[in-house]
Amino acid sequence: MDILSEIINDSGWKGDLLSRTSFYKPWGLKFPCDKSAGFHIVTQGKCFVRYKGKIVQMNKGDIVFIARGLDHELTSDPNQKAMDIKKFREIKEKQVETKNPVTSFVSVRYEIGYAPLHPFFVELPDIILIKSEEIPTH
Repeated sequence: MDILSEIINDSGWKGDLLSRTSFYKPWGLKFPCDKSAGFHIVTQGKCFVRYKGKIVQMNKGDIVFIARGLDHELTSDPNQKAMDIKKFREIKEKQVETKNPVTSFVSVRYEIGYAPLHPFFVELPDIILIKSEEIPTH
């Protein structure tokens, strides 16, 4: 087991796939994260992460890690209105799939227990963005 996996396991974090989806029209989702952390990977198109008054663009292949307790939004456009992730299933059921999605992404959430936070996580910045062009090819 690698060191990060050990830290996550020792911290009592429980991971789950929050969503893997495609959107075919403008969209925006709010992610309340008072008891969780996680990451998003853009697999097609682009989107924007909004947090603490900041906006960061993500493109295909980019990964963003979100620190514990950081409420944030993912949107198709910097000015797109966002709705709570709890309404996600309603959006998914109502959308009409066309040939090319606006955006496709994967989101993973780690539920954080009430145990003391491991020092590793205390030192992390609010977000860590890894651009696809920064990832070495194999």
